[in-house]
Amino acid sequence: ILIEHTKQAYIVGIGLNAIKLPSSNYPFIATSLEEECGMMVDYRDVLQSLITVLNTQLNHRETWYDDYISHSFVIGKTMTYDAEKYTILAINRDGQLVLNNQNNTISLTMNEVSLEDLYYE
Repeated sequence: ILIEHTKQAYIVGIGLNAIKLPSSNYPFIATSLEEECGMMVDYRDVLQSLITVLNTQLNHRETWYDDYISHSFVIGKTMTYDAEKYTILAINRDGQLVLNNQNNTISLTMNEVSLEDLYYE
């Protein structure tokens, strides 16, 4: 997922691997819908399903934040910021991380931190 911020909006890009990937030297583990489903997947069907789900979700915007928070991978995790360990308490509605340690509670924008270490524990 790629998120880019302009002065007027956030632009979100989603990448899905539909077909099995050839062996590679990626620094991360990659998979595909074909590998996960155990069958060939037509990217056009995947795209149509994604569009249908997104359109359905547009009709339920009031629950997005709560759904996002309830499925968050990062809340409760420990991370390092400015050479100090913090626990991620929350992600507020503005997209800021709320961090806490024994000394203080701070809020940071996503471009101020890297969450990469959380995914390689």
